[in-house]
Amino acid sequence: MRWMAWHHLSFRMKLILFGGMVSATALIVTGAALLAFEVNTFRTHFLGQITTLADITSQTCASALVFEDNEFASRVLQGLEAEASIERAAIYTADGDVLATYRTHASADLFPDLADLPPHQFTASHLVVTRPVMFAGQQIGTIFVKAHLTELTERFQMIAVVLTLLVVASLVLSMLLAGYLQRALRRPIVELQETADRVRRNGDFTVRAQQFGQDELGDLTASFNEMLAQIQERDDAILASETRYSELLGRIDEVVFRMTLPDGRLVFCSPGALALFGHRAENLITDPDLFMSSIHEDSSSMFDLFMAQARMGRIPPIIEYRVKDSDSRECWLAQTNYPVHDENGNLVAIEGCFIDISERVLADREREKLRHELSQSHKLEALGTLTGGIAHDFNNILSAIMGNASLALDDLSPGDPMQEFLQPILKASERASKLTRQILTFSRQGRHELSPVDMGAILDETLSLLRASLPSTISIKTRIPDQIPRVLADPTQIHQVVMNLCTNAQHAMRQKGGLLELEIRRVTLTESPLQRFPDLRPGDYLELSISDSGEGIAGKHLERIFEPFFTTKPEGEGTGMGLAVVYGIILEHGGSISVQSEADTGTTFRILLPALAVADDIAPSVEHHPNQARGQGHVLFVDDEQMIVDLAQRMLQRLGYKVSCFTNPWLAVQAFEKDPHGFDVVITDYTMPNLTGLELAQKMLACRPSLPIVINTGNKDRVDKEILEELETVRIASKPFDLQQLARLVQDSLPKN
Repeated sequence: MRWMAWHHLSFRMKLILFGGMVSATALIVTGAALLAFEVNTFRTHFLGQITTLADITSQTCASALVFEDNEFASRVLQGLEAEASIERAAIYTADGDVLATYRTHASADLFPDLADLPPHQFTASHLVVTRPVMFAGQQIGTIFVKAHLTELTERFQMIAVVLTLLVVASLVLSMLLAGYLQRALRRPIVELQETADRVRRNGDFTVRAQQFGQDELGDLTASFNEMLAQIQERDDAILASETRYSELLGRIDEVVFRMTLPDGRLVFCSPGALALFGHRAENLITDPDLFMSSIHEDSSSMFDLFMAQARMGRIPPIIEYRVKDSDSRECWLAQTNYPVHDENGNLVAIEGCFIDISERVLADREREKLRHELSQSHKLEALGTLTGGIAHDFNNILSAIMGNASLALDDLSPGDPMQEFLQPILKASERASKLTRQILTFSRQGRHELSPVDMGAILDETLSLLRASLPSTISIKTRIPDQIPRVLADPTQIHQVVMNLCTNAQHAMRQKGGLLELEIRRVTLTESPLQRFPDLRPGDYLELSISDSGEGIAGKHLERIFEPFFTTKPEGEGTGMGLAVVYGIILEHGGSISVQSEADTGTTFRILLPALAVADDIAPSVEHHPNQARGQGHVLFVDDEQMIVDLAQRMLQRLGYKVSCFTNPWLAVQAFEKDPHGFDVVITDYTMPNLTGLELAQKMLACRPSLPIVINTGNKDRVDKEILEELETVRIASKPFDLQQLARLVQDSLPKN
């Protein structure tokens, strides 16, 4: 409506408004720039003034803070009366307590907490500055100053008054100039308008407009008259062009069309329509239903949505859909769309092309399949890189835990009750170490060491860890028979599978609570049930079912839940690797995993693992054995982690060895080069800054080729095996280690007498 009102204004009024707006805009922009410059200059100057005053005051009050002289500090702050803009000031001690304050009668605010304040802060009406109070190079307190910006407000008012007067003056001048311009410009423009109206009403291109003067408007009139003379010639040329255009359309494969809106009728279609739709272009134009019936059932809803959007003016540049011809042959079309508007700006039609893209669609599907396979490969490669990176730091932490626990156990006498608490620490650390190696092995798609596993014991241990973290709204129910066969598996991996599935069940029930059910039973698969498990062989299996009564999994996600990096959890709550790892573990153990779920009902995971014919004993966990064998010799120990160095030094000294420890590998090399035969064995970490353990070994062996060297690493695959083969006296050991493992490592490395 505002735009239509502008069109109905007179030319004189438009000139007045345009000139006024230009002048006012220029003045406003200039005033705004001046105002911004004034504000910035004032704020910079005012900040420097208040900051300098605060620094001088802080230096004067330094001695008062040292001796906590409230009276002297108050007198110093009272001197701020000379600066009329300062409303409040305070001296804070290093502990944040207020030693002395100053305020004007107009200020009644409380003094703030310094932790909430930056060094300086401008508000709409004040400047707040905080500066440290230094004494002998140390901060002993803080000074707080708050000043009002009254002077800046007054400057604002003055500039606003001047700017207002200039705007009014510019409007008056614009009105005077508009009157002159209107008289000079209106006459030739009116003549052009009247001539154009005659041409429009009568279609007579022989009329000419009268030319006034030789200025730009005179040239415009001459050009207008010449345009009228050329229109008739162009009409003839257009007619000939349309004839050639029709002939050209009949020779190309693409089908050019025009579709009117809102009825969606084809009013033009090039001859190529017969090859795509199996109908002649004339038939598609005369029978509106013929085109719609050619659209495939799978694409009809999408095309209906496109037409609904087109009627509302939202036309996509291209759409793709499937059609079938009169012989039911199918093909894919790409329809390009160009909106057509009438002289009033109303959308009246769509013009474009129908292009056969069947070959491209098939190629895209094949390319997408290959891209997906490549993406999965890249994801697994990224996982391998990630696990290799975390193994070093995680194994260092485990080494500290296991080493200190084994030292503590070694100090205990037999039967000491503290062994009951320290032994589980060692067992848990050993399990964490195995878990790290399993993650590394998974990223390499390697094999694991398997042993007979009691699934009931795995469930009991997992639930004992899980119960502490479950909310009271979630209850657990288990059905574990007394006599169940064992399975050949890696116990830590099976523990990981159960923990992962139980944790997912907990997340599904965390909002409303529910029931977590775990059941173990023995099943025998014959030929008939194997139709559901094509990868399994007939025989005895142990079935583990883990069910929850949570929110369930949507049907569209069920087919993808085992894909790496796919997750239905909110961002930041899941990586999408949990179920992918579970799936890989079960398949590697020769089993099968399936899932059943319904929205708002719950989810059930069923795992089948081959059962052993004989329930072999599970290999016992490694127990700590105190009183390790002592030895003699000088050990050079190198690790960039200080806690690992300290721990190894205590362990080796307890075992009777002389120890020289370094956290800097270059210092270790220098110490060795000074006395190459002063050390009996070197133990070094592999991953260290500036110098790896392998490079350190090469430098030391250059001085003493027979030197025994042990390189500790959490990921053996990262060590260059070609270089390692050339170094005969170098061996690789796995992190983490406890006292027993370290003792055996040193004894095996020392030369035998």
